Amino acid sequence: MVIPPPLPPPHIILNLIEFPKNSTNNAIILADVHEILNSFYDVLIFNTNDSLSRNLVRAAYSIEDELYSFRLCNSASIFTAELLAVYHGLQTI
Repeated sequence: MVIPPPLPPPHIILNLIEFPKNSTNNAIILADVHEILNSFYDVLIFNTNDSLSRNLVRAAYSIEDELYSFRLCNSASIFTAELLAVYHGLQTI
């Protein structure tokens, strides 16, 4: 059995925690996000979104400009919706 070499530790960028969420203009945060993204040569943008309204549970994810969404059973929690959005998104990638 061959053991693969260990992966290098991830490069974690914590710039955005310096901005107070309630009092920082969105344009400033977006500019910083774009600066961070532009510092990488190969970026894949992956987002998730979930909603619960009137007992309807929905989940969605996007990869670059492609949007995928689906509905869950009414008894599903918002946490289940988030987990499934991440799971399906990673399967798509």
